[in-house]
Amino acid sequence: MRSSSKSDLCERCLQEHAESIRASRVAEWQNDVLGAIEAVWSERDTAKATSKASLWDLFDLDRDNGGAGKRSDRGECLSRLSGSTLAKLRGWLETNEEEAVNRCGRNAFLGLRADIGLLAWLCTWPSDKSLFSDNDKQDVTPPFDAVGYKCSGRAIDVTIPIQLALLRDERGYKSERDLAKDLGVPRTTLRHIMKRMDEIGFSLEKFTTEDLNYITRGPQHDSQQT
Repeated sequence: MRSSSKSDLCERCLQEHAESIRASRVAEWQNDVLGAIEAVWSERDTAKATSKASLWDLFDLDRDNGGAGKRSDRGECLSRLSGSTLAKLRGWLETNEEEAVNRCGRNAFLGLRADIGLLAWLCTWPSDKSLFSDNDKQDVTPPFDAVGYKCSGRAIDVTIPIQLALLRDERGYKSERDLAKDLGVPRTTLRHIMKRMDEIGFSLEKFTTEDLNYITRGPQHDSQQT
């Protein structure tokens, strides 16, 4: 007797092969990630073009060779994944946090987790819905957080461009001093951020994790590979 589900397997077969089926489903999202890594290698790294990837290779993908209008190697890889795959990847990363920290360091772990988490959130957000309602704009704190690291090892909140754009939308004049105080950054840092925002035409209606990383961390020579 067959199951009423769409599966071609009968109930007995489903029970007998449950573990194999679950393993296959797990392997499917992992294969998507590995395929994305290898695709980036094939397009951008001829030395690794024929290599087989592992999930740990995500840490080695350059996150700093992008910029305005161009994704970094890591950004290109992650952008090829669906929201559900990104969510599963973040779950795998958090489950293996101790090993990740031992292999690559805490900053690298936090940086990759932030990249994956932020992109997963953006992937699941409806394309026809604004990131922030009019009521939300009263609070400039985004509904997610993400951290990047400067070459000095200092952490920086990569959601600052979002917060700054929201502050600029508020009624009334805010001086550079006021904005720097509200965002908790030095005025010189604020000037660099505003310059890069203007450079790429940053908009709350359409932005990427690459935009946020470029604006807050700067070009490759200003930031740390993590």
